[in-house]
Amino acid sequence: MPGAVVVMVARIFGLWWMNALRVVYAVDEREGSPGMEPGVLRRRGFGYGTLPGHVERGEEQFTVIWRADDSVWYELRAFSRPRYWLVRWFKPVARALQRRFVRQSLALMQAGSV
Repeated sequence: MPGAVVVMVARIFGLWWMNALRVVYAVDEREGSPGMEPGVLRRRGFGYGTLPGHVERGEEQFTVIWRADDSVWYELRAFSRPRYWLVRWFKPVARALQRRFVRQSLALMQAGSV
């Protein structure tokens, strides 16, 4: 639901970390919608952006796509940059943690846990 504020909780190096996000938009497109690529029957998902206090500045989009060949695809798109100098210092660690999140997210989708 656009406008909803959510908190992402992560455990990093034994410490718990909370980051605030706001759902910016919802995706709900059907075959024949303007801009819909050929062979796609339905796209559903949402995108959220970081709020002040989040260690990064950016946005993530989570989308599930149902294709005409009856395959289902999961897309996670993101762009971000460090908000604080300390995060800039540890950018390789931050990127590794983001890659881990992508792997975990995909594993949960494949397991049907979401």
